[in-house]
Amino acid sequence: MLDAQSESLENKKEKVDVSLKIAVLLAYSSFPEGSIEIMENAEKLAQELGDEKSFVEILAFLSFYHTNIGNPSLGQEYAEKCFNSAEKIKDFGLMAQSAFQFCVAYWATGDVAKVVDIGSKAIHLLEENHLEKDSFGVGYSPYTIISAYYGVALAWMGRFKEGSNILEKGYRNACEVNDKFMMGFIQMFSCAITYWAGYGDSTIAHAQEAIKIYEETESSAGLDAAWLHLGGGYYIRGEYDKAIDAGEKSLNLAKAFGMPVIVSWSNIFLAMTLWAAGDLKRAKKCAEDALRIAQESNAKQCEGVAWTRLGYMVKEMTPAIIEKAQHQIRHGISILEDRKLKPMSAIGYLLLGEFLASAGRKEEAMESLKKAETLYQEMEVTPQSHWLTRTKDALKKLGSAAGTT
Repeated sequence: MLDAQSESLENKKEKVDVSLKIAVLLAYSSFPEGSIEIMENAEKLAQELGDEKSFVEILAFLSFYHTNIGNPSLGQEYAEKCFNSAEKIKDFGLMAQSAFQFCVAYWATGDVAKVVDIGSKAIHLLEENHLEKDSFGVGYSPYTIISAYYGVALAWMGRFKEGSNILEKGYRNACEVNDKFMMGFIQMFSCAITYWAGYGDSTIAHAQEAIKIYEETESSAGLDAAWLHLGGGYYIRGEYDKAIDAGEKSLNLAKAFGMPVIVSWSNIFLAMTLWAAGDLKRAKKCAEDALRIAQESNAKQCEGVAWTRLGYMVKEMTPAIIEKAQHQIRHGISILEDRKLKPMSAIGYLLLGEFLASAGRKEEAMESLKKAETLYQEMEVTPQSHWLTRTKDALKKLGSAAGTT
């Protein structure tokens, strides 16, 4: 209707206002066709009008869009512009929103140390000014969503307890303002802690609750990741048929939503389950797809994990193949260690140990498995952890074999 009218000053202002109201819905709907055109037009109009506040809000959306659709570097550029502009006009709400965009953009490339740095500052700023429950007109509480990214980033650095506590604060905040979408979001992010800590039952419970909330609120954003972790929980419990069903659901949703990072993660989770279930050919194809997509979208965390899975998925044990495979696993671990992704590195060492044991290289296998065990002890996971149990079982098996020899 506005486009059909003459280009008056009031018309332009109203277009910017309407576009900003639409922006929240576009994000919750996983960016349907035409999303970027609407917001790029609003960006030009806000600049033309000299409307700094609206301009920063639009930059926040563009950062979120590019991060999720497959160009995290551009997302990071927009996030930086957004934060600098918000700081310039000293708007706490916009600073909180831009901090959230920073978290999302650096999360997409696996730079969790940056997420922790930005997240801690933003949470402190909001708490200090008693703005935890303020939505700043964007339809969600930045405090809650930053808590999600900050909490999981801490966990992915191996600080599981701290990360879980931050998520719990974010969840309480969402409950107090009755924000259903954010309740589901926190449940989904909780899976990203419990899975990597190795707790299958908790992962399934959080994922099922997230899916239930997303379906009740008819929200598609995050649904693919919830199904992804549901599959991960079933994998840990050894229920491979259920894990494959959930993984395929996640992959289809991620492809439909156009989220490359989630497509890569879905392929990684599905690859491990298919391998465990004996579908070796398809498992390797999923791992290869995960690696390619991760490299295309600069998702370093996915790339590192994909390399460890791809190297692990070898059956023929010739010297040349063994050498190539263990090099791939080690390369993946080095990427993960560079990003300070401790739980993912630990699983990498576990897989390397299992692979080297199957290749008959017992001393090297023992070294890798002990490294994994040490990492799990440092992260203070409980004896119920699937990954710790699996590590201890592999060490015990190697010890028994050495004793027999």
